[in-house]
Amino acid sequence: MPEKSLIYVPDMAVLSQRNAEEIQRDHHKRWGVATEGVVLPICTATGVPFKNDFTAEKTIRYKGRAEEFLLGNVVAEFAKLGLDIYLTLDPTLHFIKSDSLHIVDISGDSSAQACFSKKRTKKLLTHLAKKAVEIATEECARARGTHGADAKTAGVAIDLTDILPMGATNERIELTCFCNECRQQLAGYAPRGRRLFGYFETFPNPWNMTLKDAGSGIGQINELDWNISPERIIGLSKMKGFESFEDREQDPHEQATALIEYLHARHTQVTETVKDIFAGMELNGEKRILITEGSHYDWTSGTFLEKLDDKGVCDELWFDPTANEFDIRKVQYRSFLWKRSTYFLNAFFQFLNQSQDHYARTYTGLARHTVGEVEQLLKLRMRQVLSAAVTEKLDLFLLPDLDEEGEAGRIGFISPCIDESICLSLVEKAKVPEGTNEDKGNDDPKDMLDKLVGLMGLHPGTNY
Repeated sequence: MPEKSLIYVPDMAVLSQRNAEEIQRDHHKRWGVATEGVVLPICTATGVPFKNDFTAEKTIRYKGRAEEFLLGNVVAEFAKLGLDIYLTLDPTLHFIKSDSLHIVDISGDSSAQACFSKKRTKKLLTHLAKKAVEIATEECARARGTHGADAKTAGVAIDLTDILPMGATNERIELTCFCNECRQQLAGYAPRGRRLFGYFETFPNPWNMTLKDAGSGIGQINELDWNISPERIIGLSKMKGFESFEDREQDPHEQATALIEYLHARHTQVTETVKDIFAGMELNGEKRILITEGSHYDWTSGTFLEKLDDKGVCDELWFDPTANEFDIRKVQYRSFLWKRSTYFLNAFFQFLNQSQDHYARTYTGLARHTVGEVEQLLKLRMRQVLSAAVTEKLDLFLLPDLDEEGEAGRIGFISPCIDESICLSLVEKAKVPEGTNEDKGNDDPKDMLDKLVGLMGLHPGTNY
């Protein structure tokens, strides 16, 4: 049975370097496999590329065209090639600056990323997805009429890979989101109710049994499945050198039980949010798709992959096949040929945008870095994303067999359409504005004010 493939466009910025025909040709050259469709983002790192009720539209630079594109123009370019259109929705909405939507960690600190389960976030995501599906469907119909192309809107994928980012400081694990709405929802799914939070608002806490501050990241125990027992968690913690509460006042069994209760409650919260968003889209035959990293339990998506194998939740799963082996029996799935799926891809394009954003270079942690430091960080992000690539035909050969009936199991693979030349060109063309840390020796108040005004995109020396 021949492989079936999709092209994944991680961000519309790629289209400034390659047009639709070139992307399709490069994909076939790399894999020797024709593509069925293309995956296009509903939102880019800079904003929403179509008219909507909530945000200003952000135009797209398209290679070989003088005019600026919107989502409909991009869909038209791929649809006339006969490619089905899949849309992907990144719920993090990093371009939204409204604090009311932002995630909050267990200690109460917020970050500039939308909380997936907030009522207003769900309303915004649903609106954007519905509008994008309408645009794609109209352009596919136009392509059939004008070019005789057999293209359709085939599905919408919600990208769960980093909806719940986490950090660590001095062994203290900082998980998200614990805003008021999340706390209320989690309490409703946990047998202990709000008492559950008390186990985690201290140090050490149950998270330390399976997560560890590794300095450059967070180490974790990967064998967390839905039915794991407290005894198994304690044993793994001891074996792998994590916090086991063996010599502490707290009862290890109780701590492990609280951890399991949290994991189950978080999974339920995320999947209920997924159901709400998909229901709000009012899809008409388009597939409901979820993207995860491919771990037994994904901490940054808050889900157990085996429990997503449920037609009540989704129709199709996309995940990294190199992480673990799974026996998906109820829904279809595609192998996402990039390590950690979209995690490093999203991180690169988000940083590419933030490094050039006047607001980020003034009001966020990026403001403390010089232009040179930001440029070096950008190159580091580029190396990270490229090192996560899965690009060898051997990797394709090693994938699980395709399901011959196609009703469940693996039905194909997805390959992102970026390479070193594309990334390098985007990085070299990045225009990083000065941050507040430039020229530390100059402490003249007027010069500092002029610099801040300039960073905000205004003109120094003008009265405001």
